[in-house]
Amino acid sequence: MPYQIILNIILLFGAAIAVIIVSKKLRIAPVIGFVITGLIWSALVPTALQSNRELSILSEFGIVFLLFMVGLDFSPEKVRRLGRTMLIGGSVQAALTTGAALIFVFLGFVPLTQSILLSFIIIQSSTAIALKVYQDRGEINAPHAETSIGISLFQDISTVLLLILIPIIGADLKIAGHVTFLVAGRNLLILGACTAAAYWLFPLILRWVVISGIRELVVLLALFFCLGFSMLSQSLGFSMALGAFICGILLNRSEYHAQIISDTSPFRDVFLSLFFISIGLGYNWQFAVSHFAPILLTTVAAITSKTIILFISTRAVGHPFRTSLLTGVGLSNIGEFGFIIMIAAMPYGLLTDNQYLIIASAAIYSMLLTPLLIVGVSKLTLRLNAYSINDHAIDKSPPDLQPSIVIVGYGLAGQHLAVVLKASAIPYLIIESNGHIASIARSKGESVLFGDASRWDILERSGVKAAQILVVLISDPLAMQACVAMARRQNRNVAIICRTRRMDQLDSLLKVGADEVISEEFETSIELFTRVLDRLHIPRNIIRTQTKLLRAEGYEMLRVPAPASGISDKLVEILAEGTTDVFQVMQEHFTINKTLKSLELRNKTGASVISIVRGDKTIMNPPPDQHIQSGDSLVLVGSHAQIESAFNYLENG
Repeated sequence: MPYQIILNIILLFGAAIAVIIVSKKLRIAPVIGFVITGLIWSALVPTALQSNRELSILSEFGIVFLLFMVGLDFSPEKVRRLGRTMLIGGSVQAALTTGAALIFVFLGFVPLTQSILLSFIIIQSSTAIALKVYQDRGEINAPHAETSIGISLFQDISTVLLLILIPIIGADLKIAGHVTFLVAGRNLLILGACTAAAYWLFPLILRWVVISGIRELVVLLALFFCLGFSMLSQSLGFSMALGAFICGILLNRSEYHAQIISDTSPFRDVFLSLFFISIGLGYNWQFAVSHFAPILLTTVAAITSKTIILFISTRAVGHPFRTSLLTGVGLSNIGEFGFIIMIAAMPYGLLTDNQYLIIASAAIYSMLLTPLLIVGVSKLTLRLNAYSINDHAIDKSPPDLQPSIVIVGYGLAGQHLAVVLKASAIPYLIIESNGHIASIARSKGESVLFGDASRWDILERSGVKAAQILVVLISDPLAMQACVAMARRQNRNVAIICRTRRMDQLDSLLKVGADEVISEEFETSIELFTRVLDRLHIPRNIIRTQTKLLRAEGYEMLRVPAPASGISDKLVEILAEGTTDVFQVMQEHFTINKTLKSLELRNKTGASVISIVRGDKTIMNPPPDQHIQSGDSLVLVGSHAQIESAFNYLENG
């Protein structure tokens, strides 16, 4: 490898490290950081253009590993979980985008084949950018984040289908130097036959390698499969990325696919970094200046059209205005798979150099603008209170029975609460923003109001003005704050209880009017605390006391850097004291028919049996010759260490 290329790689990664550190502090997605690195490099080091092209060749391995990982992660469970969003939302987006592209065909601007290709390039989105923004804002579990993942799953599938069709379309157009249509069809059959053979052979070979016990062989074999199938695909006239995706799908059915993902991730990260850097490296500053108007027009048109189309797609799934608009904006960029499609199409003459540079520049601009658009639109949607929501046949009229409790969100927690309230004959109403979930709840006989609870009119229609309690169980932090603030303004006496996922969302909810905020993060710590003390055989009453103490002081303890005083000291005192516990003698236990004396429990562990509970009878201070029977409960006393030793002895012999 030439010296200049090695030097460029070293300098690029050095620059990338600096840019990523700054990006992290600015809460910018690493993907954008790598693209910015390439942009800076292409602007400051134009003399290294030839080396940049050679680096772009190396970055193709990033595309290979990206599609390989997509295939490995393409699990049936994910498809089942996101299937409705993927099929409806993705199909509507593809249909509307293709329909819009056909208008330009009828107007004579572009040929049919090119319009379809361009529509599927524009369809692609960089979910990684949107998800990073959602994660930083505590919205990773919000409906718009989940919907984005579902629609992007359809986009991934469309990329793979297009990678199959591009050589066939190129051959059908009789592009010189490429295979004919019949040869492309034959090669597709050959690839299918190889895939069918690998479907059976890959798991057998993997199992044989794993049995050998040499862990490094698993990594080497996975790389051999990935690169080998990629080369096979390329030799048949298809892209290497297509072969990598097929290989990932084939290895996905193996029980070792999780280990393969873990072991090959370092290779993926390195080459993916080069791929995203190469996107910035490919930015032609001179061309961008001379073609600024068409690039800007393409960027605005792509972002606007994608936002509108994705808004309609998400509404078709059954989501409300806010979720639909946030999903549209979050996926409004042209993502990395768009570059993959363009790179695959260029050798067949399906795109001109100018078209590639304009779309690539627009894609970079759209990716850079995505975080700003998400933040701005998120704030905007909370202020749009006059929007009339189409409920898709869900009755929006006020409930006949005034609810005592209004539940916002019909997830698992909402369902459990509804079951308890129904059994207690307490009137309640559910507000659900997902039309599909609202329909399911209505079919179960629930009283449901379809709509976004962060809207004034929806809360008003729910009857929150006269309700006693409002329980907010949604995953969107900003929507939750808006809901609580408006509910407090409509009813100053309503008790508002919120469930939040993170502790850092506690203060903001209390500030806008929540009475109680239950943090999943904190409650998990309480449960862990309880389980640990139970394992140490600390008496239940002491555990309950400590739990109350932690609940009383713990929220403040977790919200500030210095822990609340008293808890640790009291635990040390408790652990130093003695305790009691009960051991249940099960059938066929080794102690059955043995006497306490022959058991030698005190000599071996230090703990003593102070009583035996047998049925409804209690034997106090049992004598040494007392026999143990099946079903006896041995009441033990001793220090915590002695009790632990006694349980180990009685459980393991």
